[in-house]
Amino acid sequence: LGCFQSQCLPGQAMDRSFVQAARPVAMSRRGNFAAGVTRTQRPEHFGVVLAASCAAASMTSLRKSRAKTACQAEIETTEKSVKRIYESDQDRKVRPYTPWDKKVPVERNLLEGNEAVDQMEQAPAQGSSPDESYYFKMTPDRKQIEVIIPVPDSVQKGQVIFRLGDDNLDIKRGPTLEVGYRVKIDEIGRTKDVLIMDGTILHPINRDESSWSLEDMAGVKIILVTLTRPYGLRKTNDTIANRVMIDERIEPQTWDAVLVEERKQELITNKAFMDIEYDGEPLGRLTYGLYGNAKQKTVNNFLGLCNGKYTDEEGNEKKAVWNYKGSSFISVKDQHLCHLGNPGLDTFAVKFSQQELEQILAAYQEGGNCDMRGIGPVPDDIRYSVGLCWGADLGLGFDLPLDNGEKIPKPRDWGKEVNYADYDEKRGTKVRLAELVERGQEAELVLFDERWNKGTTAWGGVMEDDGGKVVHKQRGMLSMDWDSVKDRIGSKFFILFKEFPQMDRNYSAFGELIEGDDVLTKIEEDYYDEPEKLVIADCGEILS
Repeated sequence: LGCFQSQCLPGQAMDRSFVQAARPVAMSRRGNFAAGVTRTQRPEHFGVVLAASCAAASMTSLRKSRAKTACQAEIETTEKSVKRIYESDQDRKVRPYTPWDKKVPVERNLLEGNEAVDQMEQAPAQGSSPDESYYFKMTPDRKQIEVIIPVPDSVQKGQVIFRLGDDNLDIKRGPTLEVGYRVKIDEIGRTKDVLIMDGTILHPINRDESSWSLEDMAGVKIILVTLTRPYGLRKTNDTIANRVMIDERIEPQTWDAVLVEERKQELITNKAFMDIEYDGEPLGRLTYGLYGNAKQKTVNNFLGLCNGKYTDEEGNEKKAVWNYKGSSFISVKDQHLCHLGNPGLDTFAVKFSQQELEQILAAYQEGGNCDMRGIGPVPDDIRYSVGLCWGADLGLGFDLPLDNGEKIPKPRDWGKEVNYADYDEKRGTKVRLAELVERGQEAELVLFDERWNKGTTAWGGVMEDDGGKVVHKQRGMLSMDWDSVKDRIGSKFFILFKEFPQMDRNYSAFGELIEGDDVLTKIEEDYYDEPEKLVIADCGEILS
């Protein structure tokens, strides 16, 4: 005992002073833990205390040994992919158990808005400041904007200036940004700031993941600023395929510049107007500014459709095949846009004989999309497909039977193409066509001609886009309904109710609203559910 004390309490082994030692006075069992009360002991009682402590340690060791044995048994059971849970001696349950080392596959998807990001495609955002003092580009995954700022070779890390201001009150804009370097101006040590970037960031950014570094690029010293775009993660468990899907969604943004102050302003070369009526009552005038330098062909076509006449390549003035005057709005989607300029050439009624109706029915029974080319008066050598629409003898679908004997409850719109992907619509159309064939008479059907789904130009047909890109950067922008795959533009166009970066790839902006925002607000807020009552009463070019 003295030896033990000398090891535990050097220099105090034979001292009669008090020693703090644990002595259980009252023991109570709570689960797997023993709770006790301790008090100060004298050295002569140390042997008793030591024995009690050894006994407690022995009990602890025994418990650990039993727990280890239980864990080993559990591991052995796990390796057999079955876990047994014993609730009592008489009741036991067995359930499948997945070993811990079996990994569930994870599939990651990178999205910009609702579109998948193709990292092999060149990122669209790249450019420079107006004075070319810095350059910027978007990374291939579109998560970040990298700003490259050349600086003198003498600039050191401690001289770099990088200041991010507070979050902008405008949720569409980012914080203020100052980037540059500090230089000495005299021997006393006074310095001045040389700011290369000084303004408001065009879009919101993720502040915590934005940074800067001082680097060397091809022998040139640069400040590399990395701005991270906002993003979110969504995790879903696919229990059928036994996989985890993680969608990383980047907020859609148009980075045609880094700072708001340096955004390019397109030159307005022409002006046009449209007087709008609602249900025969005047609503007001919309005045547009058109970007003739950036989109010359598109602007000439739009002016021809407004004026009802155009000038051909030889300088001769000719009447337009169609114009906007008297046409109705196609649709109004609040907080998004309104759609105008449909001449109605994409839908037309045609009469078919009984034999031709049998051909149409046979095409449906084959399970295809029923392309009408080559049937009756429809030529078979046209490039685009011709489909069947609601209306005429086909009806509007409200009396077509479903599998359960009920009828399609909601009438379809006249001229709307039959949705072949909808089982009820397709089955009901087959039933109606069979009835028309059985009747043994000719029937009138409404067809949709894809050639005119974008409308018509002032001189007829469609045209290609001018090329180049004007971003949909603000409310009131004008944009042609452009088929970016087949490169076709006609007469259909949009007026935006907000900044719309998602449209930059697939549509062609060519102007902006310069007067009449109050009229546009009325259209958006009051008449979004009745677009057919909104009519272009008059339109034309403003010459000044």
